Amino acid sequence: MRSVRHFCKEVCQHPELYFSGIQPTGVPHLGNYFGFIEPWIQLQNLLPPTTKMILAIADQHAISLGPKPPDELRTNIRRMAASLIACGVDPSRTLLFRQSSVPQIAQLSWILGSLQTVAQLQRLPQFKEKATKCVRSAFG
Repeated sequence: MRSVRHFCKEVCQHPELYFSGIQPTGVPHLGNYFGFIEPWIQLQNLLPPTTKMILAIADQHAISLGPKPPDELRTNIRRMAASLIACGVDPSRTLLFRQSSVPQIAQLSWILGSLQTVAQLQRLPQFKEKATKCVRSAFG
């Protein structure tokens, strides 16, 4: 497995903007931490301050496996934001935002989703996994 430093050396040759998202499942578990949060913080700390880093709390994506009670979703969003900052995500280096606060994301999702056929989606492992977990397969 490549180290974050090696990865950073490779990508630093290109325009520097990093964008990712994490679903608000509440307080992150160890898989969230070691699989995403820690590598993000390492990148944040290794890259020059001029590097743009954008991190979305993907609240709209979180409901793709089924609706969540609004109070639970709001609480999970707050917990995820607080946990990310507590783990070391620096708001002065990383723009942290809630996905639903940018309506253009939903608009683009609709356009891109309209371009995909069900047959194309069925070849994707993520779609297959969601389809087996849900009785109905929702758009997203």
